Amino acid sequence: MPEEGLRGAPERTDSMEENATVFYKNVLDNMSDGVMTLSLNGRIIMFNPAASAILGLSPEEVIDKTFAEIFIMEMEDNDEFNQTVLDAVYQAAVGQNATASFRRRDNSAVTLSVTSSYLRSAEGESEAPAGVIVVFNDITEIVTLQDAEKELNRQLRDAYRDLEESNKTLNAALRKVQVVRIVVTLCVVVLFVGVGLYSWNGGIVKKQALSLMEGQGTPPAGRLGAYKVEPRSLSSHISLAGTIEPLSEINVISPFQGKIKERYFEYGSFVEKGAPLLVMDTSEMEIKLREARSSYIKAKGEYEARKAWNSGTEVLRARRAFASAENKLKESKLLYEKGIVPRNEYETARDQQVNQREELETVLKKGSKENVRIVQFEYENAKSRLDQLELQMAQAVVRAPVGGIVIQPTGKGEEKSKVVERGVSVSQGDLLLSIGDLDGLTVKTTVDEVDIGKIKMGQKVTVTGDAFLSIPLQGTVTHMSSQAKRSSTGAGVPMFDLQVTIHSLTPEQRKVVKVGMSANLQVCVYDNPKALLIPFGAVRTKGSAHVVVVRDQKTGEPREREVKTGITTIDAVEITEGLNAGDEVMVETGPAGAFGSSAAPTGRQRIPGPGE
Repeated sequence: MPEEGLRGAPERTDSMEENATVFYKNVLDNMSDGVMTLSLNGRIIMFNPAASAILGLSPEEVIDKTFAEIFIMEMEDNDEFNQTVLDAVYQAAVGQNATASFRRRDNSAVTLSVTSSYLRSAEGESEAPAGVIVVFNDITEIVTLQDAEKELNRQLRDAYRDLEESNKTLNAALRKVQVVRIVVTLCVVVLFVGVGLYSWNGGIVKKQALSLMEGQGTPPAGRLGAYKVEPRSLSSHISLAGTIEPLSEINVISPFQGKIKERYFEYGSFVEKGAPLLVMDTSEMEIKLREARSSYIKAKGEYEARKAWNSGTEVLRARRAFASAENKLKESKLLYEKGIVPRNEYETARDQQVNQREELETVLKKGSKENVRIVQFEYENAKSRLDQLELQMAQAVVRAPVGGIVIQPTGKGEEKSKVVERGVSVSQGDLLLSIGDLDGLTVKTTVDEVDIGKIKMGQKVTVTGDAFLSIPLQGTVTHMSSQAKRSSTGAGVPMFDLQVTIHSLTPEQRKVVKVGMSANLQVCVYDNPKALLIPFGAVRTKGSAHVVVVRDQKTGEPREREVKTGITTIDAVEITEGLNAGDEVMVETGPAGAFGSSAAPTGRQRIPGPGE
């Protein structure tokens, strides 16, 4: 009985192994993930149905074919997929995870999540590599949905930005409409008053002017008089709306990818130069740094060995082996010629000598200049990576580059930074915060194409706001864009960026004015402190020219003089050429005159300034 039991054990074991094999095959056949296994010589030994469906290749096409034959030579456009598999061969100690695109033979493309690693089999007490296993699944739909989500977010962001720009344009237009409405109302009132006065007394004025020109007498008192031209201040402004920002901003960016471990500042608080702002978590960086140091040590050792290659151990071993083979060949040849050894032994010695010569040449070639340069480049690259990681590690404590106020960056769209808190993940180069110089301010606004031609660099600007009406700020135009911008839809008026700088603030202004407040700007586009202004009624049109009647200073006789006009105010006209300070211009006075009955016959009438 014991013997029968022993004879039956192998049969049960074979049956169990067969059942396990069938079970594992069923598992592989029913998996939704594609599985492909390569032998150590690169042949594909297993290719499950899911792999066939995902890659568009039948098992019969690939089984027992080499990986290079199918995927590298026949399907050349799949470098990402191929590299992931090859990395598993070159880096046996680590598994490879990657997302790669794959183009099938029918030219359709899919996106794959690929995991590849070495297969190991136990041999004695150690594990020997048995092949490479590649597991992949189709994530094309997931990637498509993610891309669609990003596109929707971008469209929403653009729509919001367009709405903000439209609101700014509308606010500026409303302010201009209010100004235009007031000016038009005043002009209509002046027009109706002028028409009424002209209808009432136009004939008398005309007769008086003719009598003066012909020397037939003097005008009746209270009807015509002389206005003495004197220099007065004249200015013109453009109204705009903008946003207050710091005088300058220094951006602080993340030195490497990781999480915020500590935060030592509060937004809006003042920090000294060099003060710690943040501490980065260096756990991942320490792993990368250790790997970089290990690679650097290996590359340095290899480079040092290659520089002294010809005197190294491997070359000496190859030389000894070649010398030994040569000696053995000489001995075998001598013995063969004397008939002591057979010919095949002599030929074997000769073949060994040839092989050892080729081996020696191969070993010596490793020490050539080209190979030494390659190893040197690898060493220098490893050193550069190590230096870079050490520099980043030294920046784990983020310090203030300058002294100032900590503010959230005022960029738009994707340039906006996160609110920095403990535990927040950041990528290398992410904008963390800004330090603003609030000794002065800048105001950013936009100007439409109608007004941009009137604005020049250095023009004075008065800045007010709803929050600081009683303490206006004085600045100058310091930047003006040369290119217009439109909304993403292409609609709306072309707008140009404009920046106004306020170089200093009083303590009172610094307490009240804050970054981000809205501001109203009055840009002084024209300022003449010695402008020559005369009443409207003194200027007449004669053909294409403008003329005035001037009293001759010697004879007292009225004479016509052609003039050139400049800016027009509500009740006066600027004369740029044709008149001098002290000239007396004939103008209608009295109840029907331009200035009412208060004008003296001597012409000493005073014209109110633009600001009066």
